[in-house]
Amino acid sequence: MRIAAEFAKTRYTLGVPISSLQGISHPLANMAVVVEGGRALARKAAWFLENEPDVRPELPGAVFVFMAEDAPRAATMAVQVQGGLGVSTEAAASSYLVRARGWPLAGGDLSDTTRHVARVVAQKRSASADAALAAV
Repeated sequence: MRIAAEFAKTRYTLGVPISSLQGISHPLANMAVVVEGGRALARKAAWFLENEPDVRPELPGAVFVFMAEDAPRAATMAVQVQGGLGVSTEAAASSYLVRARGWPLAGGDLSDTTRHVARVVAQKRSASADAALAAV
């Protein structure tokens, strides 16, 4: 994200930085939201794992699913912002793209993790609904 943003600030076309063009600035803004959202979710998951692991057991899997889907999109956008330079083997953005596409493969089957997160959330909701009915 930072590589693409810095490149967009320093690359000019028609006398203006490409970061001022909607076709670049809007995807960069979306990328920033995804990256910061993923970081916040990861921090929250880490906090719960360390302090209250039984309260939010679905968060680690949710982080994996969220970032496995959105990190490759963000890295692809970073490469596209840099144009031909972004796809060269010397460009850092291309190595991030390879990592963003490869890490989910090392983490296991994404659909299995998605189903696991859904089961955990459904069990928690069912248990809270049962507790609410019992209280009535």
